[in-house]
Amino acid sequence: MTTLSAAEAGKQLCQLIDEASLNHEPITITGKRSNAVLISESDWRAIQETLFLVSIPGMRDSILEGLKTPVEDCSEDTGITETLQEGSFQAPPHADRLSLTISAGLCPK
Repeated sequence: MTTLSAAEAGKQLCQLIDEASLNHEPITITGKRSNAVLISESDWRAIQETLFLVSIPGMRDSILEGLKTPVEDCSEDTGITETLQEGSFQAPPHADRLSLTISAGLCPK
């Protein structure tokens, strides 16, 4: 994993965004008061989706069981519709704000 100081990262932010997106590897940015990790938007969304799915009661076991089932033995009725309608789960915190928008002028294409 790449590690850079905040000053170094600031100088090459556009390049680091491209690198995180292409390589799907997190980039650690160290600061004087704390550190941060830069990941691509697609990786962030995948993490959020995984957290959401495993927060649904029984979903983790259902996924693991499904992985063991041969495709020809699968039915189209997953039961997920009923689970979602029961409301027995909660979306992850800040699910409505999953991506960071960067000013169009910041990183030229």
